[in-house]
Amino acid sequence: MEVPMVQRSSGTDIIRDVLETDVYQCSQIHAANDLYPDDWSWYVVVDRDHEVYPKNFAGLVTEKFQDLRALRSEEGLRNYLRQKWPFLGDFFTWIEKYRFVPEYIKVWQDEEGHLFGKILGPWSDIILMEQIFLAVVSQTRNEELEFYPDENWVDELLKIIYNMRAANLKVSEFGLRRRAYNWMQDIVTDYLIKYGGEMYVSSSSPYHARMSDMSPKGTVAHLWYLNHGARFGVELANQAASVAWRAIYGNDLGTALPDTWGSSFYWATMTPGMARLIKSYRHDSGDPYKFVDLARRFLIHPKNNIDPSTITLIFTDSLSDTKAKEIDAYARRWFKTAYGIGGYFTNNKLFFKKTSNYKPLNMVVKPFAFSFDHGVSWVKVAKVPDSPGKNVGDPEVIAEIMKIKSRHFYTYF
Repeated sequence: MEVPMVQRSSGTDIIRDVLETDVYQCSQIHAANDLYPDDWSWYVVVDRDHEVYPKNFAGLVTEKFQDLRALRSEEGLRNYLRQKWPFLGDFFTWIEKYRFVPEYIKVWQDEEGHLFGKILGPWSDIILMEQIFLAVVSQTRNEELEFYPDENWVDELLKIIYNMRAANLKVSEFGLRRRAYNWMQDIVTDYLIKYGGEMYVSSSSPYHARMSDMSPKGTVAHLWYLNHGARFGVELANQAASVAWRAIYGNDLGTALPDTWGSSFYWATMTPGMARLIKSYRHDSGDPYKFVDLARRFLIHPKNNIDPSTITLIFTDSLSDTKAKEIDAYARRWFKTAYGIGGYFTNNKLFFKKTSNYKPLNMVVKPFAFSFDHGVSWVKVAKVPDSPGKNVGDPEVIAEIMKIKSRHFYTYF
């Protein structure tokens, strides 16, 4: 396959529609607008690899964020999402009027060239900026460093697709946020539709899910739990976040995300009544086999008495085809299973074999604090998941959360 020539894309070349995002950002926005319309949020940018970026890179991506003032949502795409996710209600009126405000984003470099950033503003207005920031930085970095995939990269992609298909996996494509290029994600989607068969069940991006006319995949994100941690305290946050989510969505979007402060802590603070309302759990950090065991023991405990075969476990933590197959062989003994594959589809080192020093972007954008008085005062938050290397937040807040977690032991053994 011919690879495009080197070019410098504008912001709207990279992000082509407001709904070129993860659909769970849409569900967060709708819930935030309904319950917490006055909240503000402060997000931080964390580059896990501490990469050195080209000179003036921060200025270049800032220009691209300025381009996104022109970003809109196309009516046909809105109508498609309204058909698939009608429970988003007033979100569709909101998104039609939404305008990107680049002033909410600040990005800079130090003398060595490391990249830093923050996003600060009304919570519902900046939720979409997480994916936008990461996708713009990833594609701009690759363009500036002239990192392009091999001519035969789609052959590697097809091997992955056929391997997953042969294993009878159920796979969604979750690769937007740190994709190498948007045109690569377009091709990945096209190949999944053509060759994935029943293995491919859709994309997390409404923009790409529409290509197959499937419903986009996604429900709740860590940011929802973090907001409730700021609002009610970490000990009550998992329960409060679940109650608030159900107040908005009822029986729709019934997937829980247990690892914001660790899966053991989640199940130790979850009541049987709420547990019986949850249809699926998403694994996003830590040991997947321990996650399966903890989930099963929680469900079958006499006070819960939930049949694991009625529950779906969704695995999304940096998966390859091989890793997904190994997890599936274990988890499918008790649970239904599904897999969200991100960069392994859209920014895979196997696609860049001729570029020996190529590494996919390893950056996250996460809430650092929330304000309930329009930014006058702030409550800091921290994500402390099952993988210690994924901690994000103020060190003092992380230390306090570790103390709280120590008081809540998982007792379902």
